[in-house]
Amino acid sequence: MYHIWAVYGFLATKSKLSFIPPILMHGALPPYLLLPLQLLLLLVTVVTNVCMLALFSRALVKSSTSAEASLLNLVGSLVGTGLASSILFKESLGHCWFLGALLILAGSYLVLIKEKTE
Repeated sequence: MYHIWAVYGFLATKSKLSFIPPILMHGALPPYLLLPLQLLLLLVTVVTNVCMLALFSRALVKSSTSAEASLLNLVGSLVGTGLASSILFKESLGHCWFLGALLILAGSYLVLIKEKTE
């Protein structure tokens, strides 16, 4: 769903982004379609944020500590955002990104294992 936020951001600021299809570029859409599209993307953004909040709330209920749920949410967001940007926007992810993601996952694993043993 991250691509929706990028398109909404583009339509809100009307800046030129290379991954936006030409039909969505400023001036390509008829003016009467621009506002409904902006409102639709805003609605989708709000709905996805509500879904994320609902999932996070469930994780808080099921987790033994709030730190566990927060850590899992953070890791999921970071790794998910990176992979989504690579798949949807064809952004290149270098070796450093994969090393960083691996270190984040390893650190999260260590924290979660330590919490379980205590």
